[in-house]
Amino acid sequence: MGQQSEFSIIIAVISLALSFIVAYFAYLSPSKPRMLVSRYMIFFHNYWTTSSGDKWGGISFYLPITFYNWSPKGGSIFEVRLIIGRQDDPTKYFDISWAYFVQILQEQSRWENENVAQPIAISGQSSVSKVIRFDWSPNMGEKIDIEPGQYKLLVLAWTRDTAKPNLRDSISFVITREQSEQYQKYVEHNNNGVIEVPLGETNRSNNVLTVKQIDRFYG
Repeated sequence: MGQQSEFSIIIAVISLALSFIVAYFAYLSPSKPRMLVSRYMIFFHNYWTTSSGDKWGGISFYLPITFYNWSPKGGSIFEVRLIIGRQDDPTKYFDISWAYFVQILQEQSRWENENVAQPIAISGQSSVSKVIRFDWSPNMGEKIDIEPGQYKLLVLAWTRDTAKPNLRDSISFVITREQSEQYQKYVEHNNNGVIEVPLGETNRSNNVLTVKQIDRFYG
């Protein structure tokens, strides 16, 4: 067998191997759902309707999340949970399961429940965005107090039916004195007005800046 024939065989083997690799990533690679958590969150004082009437004292959170899957095979999100607590009190973090998917009614400028939270199917090479509502009921006994300070938010998601989550994102945020006082006013008057909180270091509230501040924040 001449050198040219050996070279042709090597090229053919390499081409075949590359074809298998391309076919694997194009058609056979397993799904790998991922999530992107928004850098803002909304919370509000809330009530639960009981046989004896509306019972105030709960709190609800709205958190936008995008789930994506760049694999050709479809995947799923089985559950999402939110864990929240003050960073100066490691003994009390609140573990809250998703409750509803919500949407904003543009004409009325208000939020409403779209559907009960349920597993999300993600097609191959696609994404799904949801605003998820998490409810802490006044019937739970413990109360979530909104006081000024540093908080930690942990978002957990399950892509399989397992005990522990497959996806997680940990974010720090600050409740200002103004936000805390506004929330307390809503509580006192049984008002479910919403408060928006920036999350992490990459999101800030709308503001007026000087050139020096632009350089300091974003330069």
